[in-house]
Amino acid sequence: MLTASFSDSTIAGLLRNSTLQKAGQDSPEPLDGYAFIIPITGFDDTGFEGDFSITRGSQGTFDLSYEGAFYGPNAESVAGRISGTAELDGSRIARGWFGGDQSE
Repeated sequence: MLTASFSDSTIAGLLRNSTLQKAGQDSPEPLDGYAFIIPITGFDDTGFEGDFSITRGSQGTFDLSYEGAFYGPNAESVAGRISGTAELDGSRIARGWFGGDQSE
């Protein structure tokens, strides 16, 4: 769940329901218990962007970046992407997307 404050031009929240698909794997596996924390980030007319890290046991620390924007006539939708690499050996690549609609 992401929360946007249009009066402060900030967005923050948690991205849940993530999956992990390893190289050579036919389908992704759920990352149960993980939530990506998007820290308070400012946005403007072009969108928002920032960085964060997660640690996943023996797979090391993933240094990730994100970027996104609001869409729709009243900015009622949000979408963006996440990408990065693992600190463990630099050869592990993480990438994904997120999106959602305004809830009342």
